[in-house]
Amino acid sequence: EIIAAKNAAERFNPASMTKVMTLLVACEHVSDLKKNVTITQDIVDYVQTNGASHVGFKAGEVVSVQDLLYGLILPSGADAALALTRLIAGSEENFVALMNQKAQALGIAGTTHFTNTTGLYNEQHYSTPKDIAAIMNAASKNDLARAVLSAVHYTTGANAKHSTGIALTNLFLSRIAQKATGGIVNLAKTGYIAKAGNCSVSAFTAASGTHYIAVTGKAQGVWNCINDHVTLYSTYAR
Repeated sequence: EIIAAKNAAERFNPASMTKVMTLLVACEHVSDLKKNVTITQDIVDYVQTNGASHVGFKAGEVVSVQDLLYGLILPSGADAALALTRLIAGSEENFVALMNQKAQALGIAGTTHFTNTTGLYNEQHYSTPKDIAAIMNAASKNDLARAVLSAVHYTTGANAKHSTGIALTNLFLSRIAQKATGGIVNLAKTGYIAKAGNCSVSAFTAASGTHYIAVTGKAQGVWNCINDHVTLYSTYAR
């Protein structure tokens, strides 16, 4: 049920909200969270070349699948995304095919199409606010994906490259917790791309126990994006 909407069917670039689908597909395919993966130099190069958000993994660093999942969402790590997708599907291209198959299964293939796993701009990489809500709803029903999307803080495992691990934070969740919303924001993923501004998808549980999902875009600044969600939940949640 949609209780409030504005341009819900408008095509837009979902930026790093893309990673909710990346996470969902990854969670449906991984079986061993302790399995180790080595970060390659080309992954580091990809991050630097594209100016992509990243965890901060270094070439040659050995990290667990669990670290990659949390690294994908909390800091929106493109390095984690590429390492995960190669492990699961052999290449980003193959993994993107799985994402588009999942879109088909969710009934949104006509209005959502992915060309990459990170949300980098591409004219053929698009979705709608309504579809992003559907993806978040599906992710919220996957126990592993839900655990990752609800984590405010996480520290990766210690290794030879990072002796105490890397401390990660979901800034949206940590910041919105300071706001009065009339309930609890449980899950969240932000995104940013110059052509679309700041965007975010979040899931919320009202004091009544009713669950809601909000998707916003084209905000000018992270705090404005957060405030959009505060306004939506404060106004419409019951």
